[in-house]
Amino acid sequence: SSLAIVLFSSQMSDVTTTPEVPSAMQSLLTELLRQKTDEANALLGHYIRSYTVYLAVTGALVKFALDENSNAELQRAMSLLGLLTSAAGLLVCIFGERLRRALVSDLQTLRDRAGLPMLSSDILAIKFTVITGVVFIVIVTMGWVYLLA
Repeated sequence: SSLAIVLFSSQMSDVTTTPEVPSAMQSLLTELLRQKTDEANALLGHYIRSYTVYLAVTGALVKFALDENSNAELQRAMSLLGLLTSAAGLLVCIFGERLRRALVSDLQTLRDRAGLPMLSSDILAIKFTVITGVVFIVIVTMGWVYLLA
């Protein structure tokens, strides 16, 4: 987060050297870019917290499903609940990707107006977090299907 701010701050120094953009507009663009960068940092934090909750719920369900005192009916119920939890996790990833794309579009628009290039690193952490989440959730879902069979 602080690295992103340092990178962002170094890029903001370029805004003041762009002659086409009036001073008041530069201030507005700078503030909007800061807000969007803060939004991206907050979104990444939300993803990490969401995945942590998903892991905790999944871990508890696996513990109860594979406990030595569990019967076939309990395993089936925990597996179905795990599948539902994984489906909800996949929906979060799908909606998260839509949010990421909207954020990239907003940042691109603001950077174009400020005369700054779009950096691939702006939203890269969010992109890889979503991809990692989808892969992990798919693997967990396959585990639940295996337990159901």
